[in-house]
Amino acid sequence: MKLLRLSTKVGMESNNAALRAHLLSLRGTEPVGDPKNPLHVQLQIHDGHRNTLLSHTKELYVTALQHHPETFVNVIPLLPLSDDESSPSNDGDASNDSITLFSAASMTADRGFTPLFSHVALGGTFDRLHAGHKLLLTTALFYASKSLRIGVTLESMLKKKTYGSYIEPFETRCKLVSEFLYSVRRDINVTVVGITEPSGGTNRDAEIEALVVSPETAGVLASINDERASYGLKPLECIQIPYVSAEGDGRVSSTELRRRLHENASGDN
Repeated sequence: MKLLRLSTKVGMESNNAALRAHLLSLRGTEPVGDPKNPLHVQLQIHDGHRNTLLSHTKELYVTALQHHPETFVNVIPLLPLSDDESSPSNDGDASNDSITLFSAASMTADRGFTPLFSHVALGGTFDRLHAGHKLLLTTALFYASKSLRIGVTLESMLKKKTYGSYIEPFETRCKLVSEFLYSVRRDINVTVVGITEPSGGTNRDAEIEALVVSPETAGVLASINDERASYGLKPLECIQIPYVSAEGDGRVSSTELRRRLHENASGDN
């Protein structure tokens, strides 16, 4: 799929409008992209700052969600252009092979990458990988310098999930998470593991320094830190992201996407 190239230098409103117009030109109001063929949005971070990166990335995911809940967009943050480089045009096919991704070496304190932790963890079901998941994963990538541990829930934790029969297989969820992470950063050690309880082992892992959470999962951190204290370990720092939501439509969720699948399968409107 033809990619879209943007720069934070022109501002959020201009970039959101450009993405909105691009999506409409591709499929009208129908969903654009899918896990096998996502729309890549390469976003040049003109000042290289983490706050700029995360705030613009969030707004682009909100714009994609407003277009259609099932639109599948991957926002790929890029390093600032050097003085002798010119901005690329939007006339190429999707390729992330020749671009300048962020790395630990470019995530410096003068660019706002503080605090920065060596080892970060997060967990979730990651079913129907959506904008909220992608913001969570992107945030984790830009708070970690050396390693990122992703816990993906195994079937034993999914029995009470709404529309649980539509949850993707564990292997599929892990694959999509890994592919997305690799598209954003390639210099970090990523481990994707299955988990059978909320802590995912972070209650006993002395190496992990911080946990990335959403408002939905933030409550688990207190109990994890209580357990860590019982093992004589330091508490985990909290990195919390906001919900990603389309105005008036509520936050994006895997449950809502599964509900849509159920209604389509049963012929409900």
